Amino acid sequence: MADAHRIIKVFISYSHQDAQYLDKKSLLGYLEGLEDEQIAFWTDRQIQTGELWDDVIKT
Repeated sequence: MADAHRIIKVFISYSHQDAQYLDKKSLLGYLEGLEDEQIAFWTDRQIQTGELWDDVIKT
């Protein structure tokens, strides 16, 4: 049985030329309602300075 409190993390890969489509008035805003279903969306904008981006994304 799946853990009811487990959050599903979805990494959104995109071209930085298309970054304008990630704002709250576009893709991420549209997907926001799924957060109630324990689905979290994130992008490379949330990777901290000094972190190894490839390792963070794979994790």
